[in-house]
Amino acid sequence: MVNPDSNPPEPGRTPRPFSTATVSWIWIVYGCLALLFAAGLLPWILLAFVREGFVLSSFDKDGLLIFLLFGMAGAFFLYKGVRTLRGRARDTVFTACVSMIYGLSMMLGEYLGGWPDPDFVVWFSVPLLIAGSLAFASRGKYMAWREAQNMNQEGK
Repeated sequence: MVNPDSNPPEPGRTPRPFSTATVSWIWIVYGCLALLFAAGLLPWILLAFVREGFVLSSFDKDGLLIFLLFGMAGAFFLYKGVRTLRGRARDTVFTACVSMIYGLSMMLGEYLGGWPDPDFVVWFSVPLLIAGSLAFASRGKYMAWREAQNMNQEGK
């Protein structure tokens, strides 16, 4: 017997692969957290800038660099995650590569002593490594899903 509460896929529509949704949500959540972290740094940087008489000290430059790094990475992963979730990303290879490189660079920075808190690095780098690996592994499913949705046409 068919459950009347279940929502079968619309005719001509195939369900999104679970791995694609997982990767997309990891990137979306990471992007939101990175943007929140960057937004939390901004008042601290501005206060230090004003306190120093509008001259950036080396410590403030480090804070500004971290702000830019997390802000740009957050915007990138949020944008790419939403596009992948909706099936608008043409491929997942580039984002998977960036995810892996960014995660590995954060781990390398922690190993070389660049990060004061190792737990911070684990929470911010391991999900990117997992998402990058999963995006590489499920690329075929994503491309087949896009093809089934006719999203490979220009303008979609």
